[in-house]
Amino acid sequence: MRNEMLIHTTASEATLVALLAARKEVIRRIQSQFPYLSPAEINGRLIAYCSDQAHSSVEKACLIGLVKLHFVPSDDKLRLRGNALRQAIANDKENGLIPFYVNTKNKNNQTNVFQELNFDLFLALQCLPIENVTYSTTCLFSSK
Repeated sequence: MRNEMLIHTTASEATLVALLAARKEVIRRIQSQFPYLSPAEINGRLIAYCSDQAHSSVEKACLIGLVKLHFVPSDDKLRLRGNALRQAIANDKENGLIPFYVNTKNKNNQTNVFQELNFDLFLALQCLPIENVTYSTTCLFSSK
């Protein structure tokens, strides 16, 4: 079944499914490079990102997925900014964490702050943005 054909009952469910799919893919990629690492060891180092204005479903998805979540401060217009995201990711990498997911869903479910982020930023961070019908963009970090 192709992604375009999936129907989710709620935005919260879509957020959870996206996070779990990204987590599974990242664990698979890392294990193919480092087969001696267990899924639990990898999962313990994964970190997701969202704005401090993110919808509560993002935090809930991370709790269910057992991954750390970094709330990135928004600007005065309540937008997630590229420089803040880039700095958060750099700091977390320095601390041995593995960035793997960015969600741009805002609290009101109608605002997608992805337009405020430069697509080149996602390329520089080796991240694959994925638009979905829940007015959010999720981002899976690539291994390349």
